[in-house]
Amino acid sequence: MILHTLITGPLGVNCYILESSGKNALVIDAGADPEKIQAVLEENGLTLRMLVFTHGHFDHIGGADALAGPGVEVLVPELDEELFRDPVGTQGDFFPKGLLQKFKPPRITRLYREGDKIQLDEIRLTVLHTPGHTPGSSLLQGHGMLITGDTLFAGAAGRTDLYGGDSRAQRESMKRIASLEGDDRIFPGHGESSSLSREKQANLYLMEEFPIW
Repeated sequence: MILHTLITGPLGVNCYILESSGKNALVIDAGADPEKIQAVLEENGLTLRMLVFTHGHFDHIGGADALAGPGVEVLVPELDEELFRDPVGTQGDFFPKGLLQKFKPPRITRLYREGDKIQLDEIRLTVLHTPGHTPGSSLLQGHGMLITGDTLFAGAAGRTDLYGGDSRAQRESMKRIASLEGDDRIFPGHGESSSLSREKQANLYLMEEFPIW
């Protein structure tokens, strides 16, 4: 498996393209700039097979409609289906409504939840449901990686003041992440990558002795 990372949209969303040995692609958080994502696919001779979203905020799903052609599976957290289907009603106070109104949610082929497995060729990811930033926010774990969306960043955690946000749930999700074993590489929805060990040592949101919620 090969990981490609590119930054999309005005809010700088990290879009991750996972390339399988069979030259198939699983794209995580196609937030914007679908032509930029398509260019990476073409440059590497990849066939897009799956679009997976860590949560339903518009800056992470805005490229879905343009990329979700025939034969492409679209996977969305079960508890964020509302955000995906009605971005104007759920996110119009944060994102420009004119932009949201242009978005046409593609057909969702699968709603995923805690413990589900997402597989494409040799690529295997496990869903860890970590609500707080949104009801359905989830981490995708596998191959020594922890793709965290907007739940966890390098040195920070996702905000909880938007529609569906829940600070108590976010705190419990931080406790869960802090209890994970191993030293997976952290690939967040925005900003630089990190590691689980580094975040346990330096990220206040993961430290029980620093109750900053």
